[in-house]
Amino acid sequence: MMLNFGRFFIAVLFILFSVPSFSQVPRTVYYKEQFAKIDSIANIPQPKAALSLVLRIQQEARAEGNVPALLKTSVYRNMFQDYLEEDATNKIIVDLKQDILMAGQPAKSVLQSLLAETYWKFFQRQRYRIMQRSSASTLSEDVNTWSLEQITAAVIKGHLESIAEREILQKTKVDLLDELLTGDRSTRNLRPTLYDLLAHRAIDVFLSTQIDLTSFRGNHSLIPDLKTEAQHIFEQLRTYHTLHNNPAALADVDLKQLKFLYEREDKKTGGYLTKLEQLALKYKHTEIYADILYEQALLYKNGKHNLKEVKLPLVKAVELAQEAIKAYPNGFAVKNLETLIKEMMQPDLMIQTRQSILSGKPNQLYLSSKNIGTVYINLYRLPVNHKNRGYYNKDEFNYFVNTNKVYKAWEIPVPVANDYEHHSFIDKMDALPFGDYVLIARDSPNAGTPHQVISLVTFKVSNMVVTSRQLNDKKHEYVVFDGLTGKSLKEVEVKESFHPNRLARIGESGDIVKEALFIHKKDSLKVNGLYSYPLENNYKKVILFTDRPIYRPGQIIYYKGILFKDTPKSKGVHANSQLELSFDDVNGKEIEKLQVTTNSYGTFSGSFTIPRGNRNGRMQLHTEFGNLDVVVEEYKRPSFEIVFDAASQKYKLNDSISVQGKAVSYNGYFINGAEVKYRVVRSVFPHHYAFFGRNSEQI
Repeated sequence: MMLNFGRFFIAVLFILFSVPSFSQVPRTVYYKEQFAKIDSIANIPQPKAALSLVLRIQQEARAEGNVPALLKTSVYRNMFQDYLEEDATNKIIVDLKQDILMAGQPAKSVLQSLLAETYWKFFQRQRYRIMQRSSASTLSEDVNTWSLEQITAAVIKGHLESIAEREILQKTKVDLLDELLTGDRSTRNLRPTLYDLLAHRAIDVFLSTQIDLTSFRGNHSLIPDLKTEAQHIFEQLRTYHTLHNNPAALADVDLKQLKFLYEREDKKTGGYLTKLEQLALKYKHTEIYADILYEQALLYKNGKHNLKEVKLPLVKAVELAQEAIKAYPNGFAVKNLETLIKEMMQPDLMIQTRQSILSGKPNQLYLSSKNIGTVYINLYRLPVNHKNRGYYNKDEFNYFVNTNKVYKAWEIPVPVANDYEHHSFIDKMDALPFGDYVLIARDSPNAGTPHQVISLVTFKVSNMVVTSRQLNDKKHEYVVFDGLTGKSLKEVEVKESFHPNRLARIGESGDIVKEALFIHKKDSLKVNGLYSYPLENNYKKVILFTDRPIYRPGQIIYYKGILFKDTPKSKGVHANSQLELSFDDVNGKEIEKLQVTTNSYGTFSGSFTIPRGNRNGRMQLHTEFGNLDVVVEEYKRPSFEIVFDAASQKYKLNDSISVQGKAVSYNGYFINGAEVKYRVVRSVFPHHYAFFGRNSEQI
């Protein structure tokens, strides 16, 4: 398999060399030619040869004390190692630590920042696995075994160590590093020293909510006080830029500090908005003014302004964005501001109806629109023997529109509110005869209008309701009802269409039902997706149970299992059958294996002892036909429970809600005077996306 190594190569360099390096005049041309040679070898791609050349250049740069070349070779080396080895993180970490030991300032600080970034990226890639691990008392050399607390501590410690030599770093001006710095030179005044760049790299990580995951765990001994450390960094940056009269950089620091505190403390968004407004007045004569207005606009756009007197928050967001662009048309935040305005003004349209509609009765159309004055409807009636086609591909959609005749067309006027909000309403669709239909809604009358907004929905008009079930590899059983009376229908003609069974093993044959057409008098209904899958001759399934949901190391797991069978002719349990049952640790390594035999009822039971000294987490009882996770932790047994009263009424947006609950110990006594911590989570259930789940955010 070939990898587009060149594209990956360039992307990684762009990310990592947003940090500064240090240009030295001697042999600058030589090193430039050597790195160009490395690039050309990598693009072939021959990463092994490129890595060999990198290591040779690194030795030369170290011997000469050429800091820029030394830093650059470290980045190249890490990148090639990560590409060549499946799990190179430990090797990269060891090499970076060795580089740090051998380097002097200011190169040492840059390498420490890169080491912290390596830990951070590893955590982001392996977050799911790391979150499953319990706290560990010892620190292994293998980062793959580290707990959440250990990896978080390494990230924070690395970034703090990278800015420890503040005086040296503040004396290193960024203007001397033109040869190795990338990005827009116009923003250079916001990061005038190496301390600024490394400090902001650290703060950007501290701003991430992922770094706060350890706050939900019990062990805090490894984790520095993030708020205190961040405040200290902000104070150092503020002091330096005040002394050197750099109001733009000072404004940038103040804005980032305000965002940091808001994410961790000031969740009263009204207070946050007020502070942003005060900050905008203070720094109106700097280019950061546009960034501050952008943050205000985001609050209004996302509905987090918390101001009841603001009736049109999206209009306010657009006004703020336009004001920011007018004040600083070449500012840093212009692209973000333009994107925000474009998103607010973008028209949108969605139309829905029931998938199956009764004949002879009018039906409802559900519409949701934004920035649209009139909705133009074209309804197409499909022939009975039509073939299903995709309508969401552009070419297929155009083909359908050009080759089918419009059955009915009409317009729906939409009140224009000019508030950039989505507005939902219901319109009537007249009664239709039996058949399959495609309804296309547009924001313009002409099909060829560029950039038009289109919404499409398919539906059937039929008085039949069909249920089905698979009997065997080929047969389906159908029951057809009258949608008006609920009575079963007789004399219904069924036409099934098949396609070859691609799942059949070599030497086997069979068909899979793809769709069925039901015809009753003048009514017809096509049902799709009636796939039949070949049933195994002797399908087995094991369901396992344990005596408790969580265990401590050294405790005994008592288990029980049932072995089921499922064949085309019968279902039941497997009596007097043997199977292997293993107990695996959190890494999937086998701890113990047993041969078990089911009794006359198809069940088996036994026990395993959890060994001490292993890593805690999710272990597993494993068989060929089914598994069960077993949670092993050094937990403290709860002594009380918290119960909330059920909601007794319905609420709407911006209502005040009173929630009642109680904390009761397991011996029946109420708990008084306890500290209560809680969080509120908002879950959105859009009806047209209900199948795909929901999105949640903490508010």
